[in-house]
Amino acid sequence: MLIAAGVALIALGIIVYYLTRPHYVLKAQQVSEEPKLDGKADDAVWQKAEAVSIPVRNSEPVELKCVYAGDRIFFTAKFKDTVKDDIDEPWTYEGNGKWSHGRTSDQFALFFDIDDSVIDFDRKGFEVMNFGFKPYQKLWEFGIKGQTPKKGYWDGYKQRADVWMMHSSISSPFGKGDDGIFKVNAEYVFSPTTTKPVIWMQWDQFDKPGMLTLNTNIWTEAKKAGEGQTATKITEEKPAYKYRQGLDIKSTPYPYMGQMEPISDFSVFKKGDMIPWVMFEESMKGSWGGSRADIDGKMRWENGYWTVEMGRRLNTEHPDDIFLRPEETASIDFGVLIRSDGKTINYSEPATFEFPSAGGN
Repeated sequence: MLIAAGVALIALGIIVYYLTRPHYVLKAQQVSEEPKLDGKADDAVWQKAEAVSIPVRNSEPVELKCVYAGDRIFFTAKFKDTVKDDIDEPWTYEGNGKWSHGRTSDQFALFFDIDDSVIDFDRKGFEVMNFGFKPYQKLWEFGIKGQTPKKGYWDGYKQRADVWMMHSSISSPFGKGDDGIFKVNAEYVFSPTTTKPVIWMQWDQFDKPGMLTLNTNIWTEAKKAGEGQTATKITEEKPAYKYRQGLDIKSTPYPYMGQMEPISDFSVFKKGDMIPWVMFEESMKGSWGGSRADIDGKMRWENGYWTVEMGRRLNTEHPDDIFLRPEETASIDFGVLIRSDGKTINYSEPATFEFPSAGGN
């Protein structure tokens, strides 16, 4: 009896918590001019938008604003981060032939629940997902796992969300964001009776392959094997490329392949030398590519805070993107994801997004 009463009391407490937790609403403001996406958020149009401060787990709150003009919509965010990490996992030479990786670059993302499909997201937010609890966990390694039925599909396989991400090191330097989709793995769709469903982050592809290259001997040898060449077995990961003469990580933190050259002699390095882990193709400068190019934006760090600006068409006409309608009267459930310590993903309380027409305002 006492155990049953205790369980009932705990259940009641959980219900009361979810029913009484604060509700955060971000309202879009219509403006006549588009803001300039430079990571400063000092355009006059932002002064017309109402700011909302949303709590973030294990971190400071994030302040958000939203405006829309014509067929485009824009968001700005500001959050505290005492250490700027804007180069992704750079190599550092430690001496005696040893290399180490630096911290993961700072990231920001908006997560929009498409058609209220993510089960319980409106009440629990990111608590319904298996992510954010392990150090160094990648932002795309979170998801919801379902059961594999003997016949038919798992009821939850239609859950989908649109993710707008900004990487301080990979996308922001090019004035772009990363367009992602949170959905079930393709293998399950093709074979629901033999494959376990996992809903997880997947990224749109570039128009051309190889836009990003990891500066590691593992990547280099794997590429050789993929092309049918003889690959060398890797026993210790090291960088594969160094800067060409006259360049360094301070002057060229986001190098193009043409600014790098293969390492043939590791004796040239001295302790403390740094090399980027990510290299780019120069064609990225003019075209981000495909659906991945939907989001424009910039991150800027100053005085212990990141300012993020992001913009996109209201309707990209891509099936994996959320269609935002200014005439919409219903709210859209959304949340914020932040990586600001080089390790853990921190997530916000659940919130809702609305256009002025919602609720008759």
